[in-house]
Amino acid sequence: MSPFSAPVLGAATVLASSALWQALVDETLSLEVALTRFVVAAVVAWVALSALGALVGSPMASQGGGPANGSGPSTGPGDAGATGTAYDAGQVT
Repeated sequence: MSPFSAPVLGAATVLASSALWQALVDETLSLEVALTRFVVAAVVAWVALSALGALVGSPMASQGGGPANGSGPSTGPGDAGATGTAYDAGQVT
């Protein structure tokens, strides 16, 4: 996962929202401190979401083989679905 992807930046914004509010709205915190907290939150969010993605994995990788990649079960030499030709299905006249 890219550290600049929308989920990472969104999570960092949520994590650092208090500091950002104090710096931009209340002006009780310096902007440098708020941005430092945002960068730290972005790194934490990136590591956490990358670890979660590695644990969960993508749906296609976890399914393994199947008809979509050509490694599905074979139903026999006369199966028209295997190659899609009439000759293989025994329908040649």
